[in-house]
Amino acid sequence: FGLDAAGIDLSARAADLASRRYPGVLWLVANADRELPLADASVHLALSVTARRNPRECARVLIPGGRLIVALPAADDQAELRAAALGTASAEDRVERVIDEHAGLFVPRGRRTARERRLFTPAQLADLLLATYRGGRRGRRERATALEHLAVTLSHEIVVFEPAVP
Repeated sequence: FGLDAAGIDLSARAADLASRRYPGVLWLVANADRELPLADASVHLALSVTARRNPRECARVLIPGGRLIVALPAADDQAELRAAALGTASAEDRVERVIDEHAGLFVPRGRRTARERRLFTPAQLADLLLATYRGGRRGRRERATALEHLAVTLSHEIVVFEPAVP
């Protein structure tokens, strides 16, 4: 295709919304944790943002010298909302598990944390909760919509990988 960018999402609705916001990108509906609908060695940079990953598929589609960037929720991501909606805000550091998942195929070359704190309205809190796996139960949504305003930490760990040399 000779594209500058392609996006993949399991949700047809998410791909449709993304295509409207970023019309210059080819948006595909696919289960990227199973198989990437891309040619071998055709991608310079692959991004995985809060998604399940398939390291073997990422290694297959990356060109030699390409990079894989993985963004995953940090331990304190949405901690305030989790405490309000779930009653607890247990912290989990996922980075070492992700590095282990990619071992043998990728070598980590950098890690950063992106963090900001924002004030959300009740409607925004309901949307934020709904956009995560945390929002699936009615009781959780009701607790979130009962909140007035809430300052919520948005935090992601970002790991940069390069393919391992065979």
